[in-house]
Amino acid sequence: GEKLPILQKRYNTYLKQMAKHSKEAAKFAILPKIKIDLLMGMPCTSFTIFDGLILDENSLLAYAVSKKNLGLVINIYFERLNSDFWMGNYSDAMKWYKLALPYSKRQAGPMFWDKYVLMARGIIAFHSYRGGKGEAFFDEGKLILDELEGLLERSRVNFMNKFLLVQAEFYASDCEIIKAKEKYEASIQTARTQGLIHEEGLAYELMGRYLASIMEHPEAQRCHRSAYSCYMQWGALAKMKQLQEDSDVDLSDDEKKHGRDW
Repeated sequence: GEKLPILQKRYNTYLKQMAKHSKEAAKFAILPKIKIDLLMGMPCTSFTIFDGLILDENSLLAYAVSKKNLGLVINIYFERLNSDFWMGNYSDAMKWYKLALPYSKRQAGPMFWDKYVLMARGIIAFHSYRGGKGEAFFDEGKLILDELEGLLERSRVNFMNKFLLVQAEFYASDCEIIKAKEKYEASIQTARTQGLIHEEGLAYELMGRYLASIMEHPEAQRCHRSAYSCYMQWGALAKMKQLQEDSDVDLSDDEKKHGRDW
């Protein structure tokens, strides 16, 4: 939940230092920086640390494939999944997941219980079901929800707000309006308590989208404004723009405010 401009500055310094000691380690470390720059609406200029040998993310992926570096390939696809998920590009997000699957089967150890990948997949599955893409997506969403519930035993701090958010999407898909609202609110409060401003914003955004779908437009607008404020505090300018375009709510005046709720 740390502000993106601060993280961006730290990563700029961190990557330069790392590249001096290990170019291979830097190939992994640059991946979060790519996502940070994307969310801020900026091009990633950090590839200069590779001295012209790797120019962008596509050439990094080509390198990883040619060297059969399965961990790096999977991590690239994971970061692409997460980036597209945050920007609302659900079809592209799942494309990266499917491309990663063949590599994951050859990679030892558990790879796909990654908390962000699971959360994204669960939300996308229930969203796809409500979009009329078939019962299979509802069943997939339930399986992912069960996985997240099992992971609560590992760490309630890391997984609770994510579990609650996917659970809200489950109830929304199962036409349980009251329970869905309760779980969205619980996810919002849990993320806020943990200082996860970006995931608080995501929960507000998804709640707003759900409320709009059941014609509760004033409450939907309230949620979208709160989401916009969270993303503003996070520093995700590109995400703010995407929310503005997708929500059909004029949020421009909210840039002058910093309250999380209206």
